[in-house]
Amino acid sequence: MSARRRDGGRARAAGAVVCVVAATLARATTAEPIEARPSPPAAPPAIEIAVVGRADAYERLRALLDRRLSALGTTVWTRAERVDAGDVLTASPGHALRCWIDLGDRRRARLTFAAGSGERFLVRDFELSGDLDEIDRAALAEVIELSIGALLENDRAGLSRRETQALLARRGLGPAPPPGPVAPGTPSLLPGTPSPLADAPALVWQGQRLELGVLYGARGVAAGLPIEHGLGFSLGLSDEIERRAHWPRLFDGGWASAQVFWPETVTSAAAGVRLETIAVRFGLELGFDRLRLRLGAGWDFVHLSPETTAAPLAPAGARWTAPFVYQAALRAAVVHIRSCHLWASLFADIFPTAVDYGVADAAGNFQPVFSPWRVRPGLALEALFP
Repeated sequence: MSARRRDGGRARAAGAVVCVVAATLARATTAEPIEARPSPPAAPPAIEIAVVGRADAYERLRALLDRRLSALGTTVWTRAERVDAGDVLTASPGHALRCWIDLGDRRRARLTFAAGSGERFLVRDFELSGDLDEIDRAALAEVIELSIGALLENDRAGLSRRETQALLARRGLGPAPPPGPVAPGTPSLLPGTPSPLADAPALVWQGQRLELGVLYGARGVAAGLPIEHGLGFSLGLSDEIERRAHWPRLFDGGWASAQVFWPETVTSAAAGVRLETIAVRFGLELGFDRLRLRLGAGWDFVHLSPETTAAPLAPAGARWTAPFVYQAALRAAVVHIRSCHLWASLFADIFPTAVDYGVADAAGNFQPVFSPWRVRPGLALEALFP
């Protein structure tokens, strides 16, 4: 009897375990499934823009470019002490593109662009007026926007790593790249001969600039006579010549001016003459950033009003004359105040034909009153407004 009870107890215990397991499995099969939630999409790579320069320039550029670059992607703005060639040439997969804007020189913005892959680059110089005014900012924003768009849309646009390293080395931002292998058939260069690649022009923005000016000038007329002086206006159109990276900035352009001299009266023992002169000039301008040469020509429109002091003589009527004049001027930039650029010019008016003013009597005898110089030196100050 005892053995049967023990066997029955074991059977009842085993049955209880089976019931518990079956209930657990039933709950597992009827449990609600866990809803699978998709992971949030990764943020697209951003465009990083680093500005080297003054804090006010950084704020003005950011306020303007943030709106224009919003269609290209998210922009991240930073300030930097300088542009490092190592940072430019290092790949940055977390960024779609990186841009450095170096405003250390008030007259030039140096732009460097690097694709996130670290394989395509753009290096550009952009001329400024000196004050980063509204015109500068608008033109600079357009260049930056077009350059970023070109690198983002075309994976073959821009410069290679080796070309970029060479350009950055010319700017003093890093070592020059080691010489690469010479292709078969390429002529070798003698020691000390510059490489053709070293003389290749950098990518430079070439923009025209229209300037209006107000000038005040004075010039000598002849020994012992008062100096002619007066106010005038000028109009200039300049453009930057394409240059090599290690050369100074070169400019060419055209100009025109009109100046009104204060009336002058010259007298002698026999007669006198009152002169009212309007000087009109036009020509070309060549030179560097702050030192330029003007060559031009024009006319002096002179209104003559003869006056006599001797009783037998009758003055001739007033009339206009227009002698032709050549002009050469050496100009230097003096100071830049906001959008006003002040230039000083040392010039010479050259008259190809001698002009004498005098008195002719009834017998045809000519008595000169004065004879102006054929080369008349002068000095002018000109305020230009772009």
